[in-house]
Amino acid sequence: MQTHYNYSFGPLFILFISINFYANAQIFSDFQSASTLGNDRIERKLFYRHTDIADLSEMDMYYEDDDTRYNHFGFQVSKGITDKTDFRFQLEYMSIKYSDDDESYGTLAFAFGYKFNIVEDYIAFSISANSLLNAALFHSAGLQPAILLSAPIVKNKVELTLAPKYNLNFSEGIGNYPAVNMNVALSNNLDKWAFHIEYGQLFRSRIDERYDQLSIGLSHRIIKN
Repeated sequence: MQTHYNYSFGPLFILFISINFYANAQIFSDFQSASTLGNDRIERKLFYRHTDIADLSEMDMYYEDDDTRYNHFGFQVSKGITDKTDFRFQLEYMSIKYSDDDESYGTLAFAFGYKFNIVEDYIAFSISANSLLNAALFHSAGLQPAILLSAPIVKNKVELTLAPKYNLNFSEGIGNYPAVNMNVALSNNLDKWAFHIEYGQLFRSRIDERYDQLSIGLSHRIIKN
């Protein structure tokens, strides 16, 4: 059992040691619930999300005309490594349109993460590391711990998840920011597939900004016999 855990956690440690992170603070959507998949089960997700930046300061003239927009397209793969632990990988393309520029800029972004079940189907803890593949856009390093709180609205058909989290950035001048997501999963059988609608906010109080994020996704679970 010990060897299995060492092998499973290896990719996350390699990520810290071998990569100069270019973290994307806007990757805070999860499409997750507190439930774990179960040993050796796999879940696949396709998603789209849109992010707007809202200026919270009436005094700051620099941001008053800011209309920066982000569009994300990507996929996520999760695997149960024990009955109570999942490993997650996410890859996405992010298009960025700045308010003072006629052109849009694109980059790939990825994340590794783990989810640990605390109270079955109701409470879980997750931690992930995000990184951009374009150093010209952002330059920081960070982690994102989160608590996942799920509640079944209609058993095995509708589930609500609230996910408060904190973005820990280790590069000078970036700052640490709280965020929260609310996810609704809809299906006729949540054990097999789900349609996800998720809304999230990230608060950069140091510069009076708020990131608003609306996401949709489709997930499918592969159950091995």
